[in-house]
Amino acid sequence: MAIDTCYGDKAYFRKSILDTLKTDQVDAIIPPSASVYKIDETKFSYNKDSDQWFCEMGNGTVKKVYQKTKKTNDIYRYTFDKTQCQHCPNRAACAGKARARVFKVGVHAAEYYEYSQCAKTEEFQEKYKKRASHEWKNGEMKRFHGLDRARGYGLRSMGMQAKLTALAVNLKRIAALVSSFLACLYSELPITDILSRMTWLPARSTV
Repeated sequence: MAIDTCYGDKAYFRKSILDTLKTDQVDAIIPPSASVYKIDETKFSYNKDSDQWFCEMGNGTVKKVYQKTKKTNDIYRYTFDKTQCQHCPNRAACAGKARARVFKVGVHAAEYYEYSQCAKTEEFQEKYKKRASHEWKNGEMKRFHGLDRARGYGLRSMGMQAKLTALAVNLKRIAALVSSFLACLYSELPITDILSRMTWLPARSTV
C-alpha cells in the first residue's frame, strides 16, 4: 500500500514521527502541539534563509549559540541587536535590565516553525477536516469489532485483523445504504428526492 498522506491530532506532533513521515515522503497533516512547539508567533517570527528570529517590533537576532543543558533539552540562544533593543519602547517589559533580549528556543524550533506555518494555510485546514470523518469509524471498529485488542502475534497477524475488520464495517455500510435506497424506492417519494438522498453514489451515476 502506497501511503502519501498521514492524518493525526496534536498528540502525534513529535520529532520522531515527523522525521519518519518526511523520510517516507508522506505528507503530515498534523497540527503543532503547544507542549512541543512553544513559540508565541504573535511576538516572534523566523526567517529560514538568514536563520534569524524577529520580534514584533522588527528587531532581529545577530548571534546564535548552541547550549547543552542537563535538566532540559539542548537549546539555541539567540541574541537580538542591542542597538535596536536600547531604543525599543518595549525594552522594559521585554529585555528588562539586560542590554539586549536573549531568546532561547529548542534545537528543533526552526523546523517546527515551518510545520506551524504550513498548518495555517487553507489547504492544510481543508485536508485536516477529513480527519474528523475517520474518528467515529475507528471507534466503531474498536468498540464493536474487537480492533482494540490484537487476536494474534506479529505485524502480519495484526494487519490481517485490521483488513478483515475494515471489510466487516464496509459490508455493514453497504447493507445500510442498499436498505435505505430500497426503502426510498418503494415509498411514494418522487425519483428526484430519492436520487438526492443517495449521496453515497458517484456524481455521474445514473439509476
